[in-house]
Amino acid sequence: MLHATELVAVGLPPLAYLTWIRFLRSPEFRSSKMPILLLRGRRRYNLSMSAYSAAVATALWLQLARSQRFDSLENLLCRATPGVPAGWYLSKYAEFLDTGFLVASGRAVSLLHMKHHAVAGSVVALNLLGREGVPTPLFSVLSACNAFVHAWCATHTRTHGTHTHTHVHRQAPKHFVCSGCTPTMRTHARCVV
Repeated sequence: MLHATELVAVGLPPLAYLTWIRFLRSPEFRSSKMPILLLRGRRRYNLSMSAYSAAVATALWLQLARSQRFDSLENLLCRATPGVPAGWYLSKYAEFLDTGFLVASGRAVSLLHMKHHAVAGSVVALNLLGREGVPTPLFSVLSACNAFVHAWCATHTRTHGTHTHTHVHRQAPKHFVCSGCTPTMRTHARCVV
């Protein structure tokens, strides 16, 4: 049974994300200089999230290898590995900025993107809380994969240098893109963050 503080950790991410979405859609946000200021920080954000995600992915993959989780499918899927990056849960809140970058760039935010960011923190919390420092068996594997995808997308965005002019609002693409993508970067659409 989860305690009240643990229930807050599970329920807070969707509520915080819905509040963020509401703010991004507000006239106060759209008519102010906030979108321009937000976009100015996008490159630094992508670089820092890329580095953080790469470090987490590397640490988790090494931890899985050292604990012999790759020795068998049973070990991989059924054996938990103690120790989780403490910031992983908090990073799910920082990733709300991905949505802010899309909105500030005048791009559509897909339902998949919104659902992912709304529930990612809750999924992390459910895998950690009430388990005395040992997450569920699949947590390390799924977190390592998620961290790799985040590192790949943020690095791809950073190294391919998207130069979006903040005063130009393009027609939103019909497919999902990571923050920082332009509609012409069709190959990047596979990056689901």
